Amino acid sequence: MVTYLLPIVAVILGWLILHEAITAAIAAGIALVLAGVTLTRKRSAETR
Repeated sequence: MVTYLLPIVAVILGWLILHEAITAAIAAGIALVLAGVTLTRKRSAETR
């Protein structure tokens, strides 16, 4: 699961340290990754 969150951490660090812009496409990508992680965690919890 952690590997799916690494791009989000990279975007946040780029924004904080390098003052990179977070565009709408990047925000949509972050939302999509978080939704995927949430769905995966819910399904794995249901099968336990």
